[in-house]
Amino acid sequence: MTDVAGTTDTETLSDEGSSCTLELAEGRILRITDGLEAFCSTDEGLTWEGGPLQDGDEQISGGRNFSLCRLKSGAIAILYNREERLPGGPLCYPSYFRTSPDEGRTWSAESRLDFVEGVAWAWHDTMTVLPSGRIVVPFRAINPSSYSKPTLLPGYGNAGGRRVAVEGHAHAPEMDIGFVMYSDDEGESWTQSEGKIYIWWKDGFGGMFPCDEPAIAPTRDGRLLILMRTTLGVLFQSWSDDEGETWTMPEPSPLSSSYSPARLRAVPETGDLVCVWNQVSMREIQAGGRRCRLSSAVTKDGGVTWEHFKTIEVGGVDRNVRWVRPPVEPAFVRSFDEVGDLPDDWGMFSYANLNFAMGKAFLEYEYRVGPYGTDEQDGRGGWKMGWRTQARKRRVLPVEWFYDD
Repeated sequence: MTDVAGTTDTETLSDEGSSCTLELAEGRILRITDGLEAFCSTDEGLTWEGGPLQDGDEQISGGRNFSLCRLKSGAIAILYNREERLPGGPLCYPSYFRTSPDEGRTWSAESRLDFVEGVAWAWHDTMTVLPSGRIVVPFRAINPSSYSKPTLLPGYGNAGGRRVAVEGHAHAPEMDIGFVMYSDDEGESWTQSEGKIYIWWKDGFGGMFPCDEPAIAPTRDGRLLILMRTTLGVLFQSWSDDEGETWTMPEPSPLSSSYSPARLRAVPETGDLVCVWNQVSMREIQAGGRRCRLSSAVTKDGGVTWEHFKTIEVGGVDRNVRWVRPPVEPAFVRSFDEVGDLPDDWGMFSYANLNFAMGKAFLEYEYRVGPYGTDEQDGRGGWKMGWRTQARKRRVLPVEWFYDD
């Protein structure tokens, strides 16, 4: 199979789903996609060839959430999960780990990560290797309600003469909590971080809130920074001074955001951190635009301040905005139950990934454009979300693009 991905500063659409990219030896680049399909490029990402990820004659089975990284020993590692139902137990998504000593040609037997949570997984491509060699993986533990009422009824709008759901999670009781797994022996054994990560706003008087789908990256000063999606109108952040064993109380970041995940990645040449996320205002969230603007920004001081704000994709909200002023006071926000008629260019651009290889930036994200709408009900009294176009947009960019104002 051959997929033309383009050259520097180009873009294409693909229906492969999410992916992660890793630079290999001898001028090759490896890309793993949903379902653990493996593609290799020998021309810096211009063309790709491959198929199912194999260990010899065995096809490795995995789902959407997977990570790929280079270990300190030089081996590469992959983390992935599968949907399973244990006898007499609930549906779960256990995570499995393998290593390859020969650039992905063969793989070790899989080992399972054991943690306390019943339903938990890492957002794709968040496994990180620190200079010490420690592997750290941030997880989300999902704790939805089991009430008979209310059921999940999202916010709704109208598009193309049809009813469309604009938002989901924030309209039903759910507490998603973060934690970290780490390994000091290249995945032979794993330890769970002390305690959990969730928001205890205003020393508890402001309430408790989720810290969902954490993204992680090392800072220049040797700490770890986690950014987490919340329902408070901004991304929240936490730092670790001991390589992920303990974490500071989460606090508001200066990045306005909906309840949508952020991608955090260190630039290899500088150690600066790049964030790619849904930068929207509270008012835009209320109007159904929670994922209508995808932005990037750079921090040179480990998340204290941010600069070089750029708009990557936009639809359905103001196109002339690069920086959204964060709210003076973080507060719970979600779309109105009824948002009315949606703009013709309404779009959703989210679940981004960013990798660096061969001196280039490989950026991808979910790309959904209107007009929207479906008459198919979701079985809970609402309507499923529908799109004319639903794909992943892949872009190959010069690293300098993120610094160019």
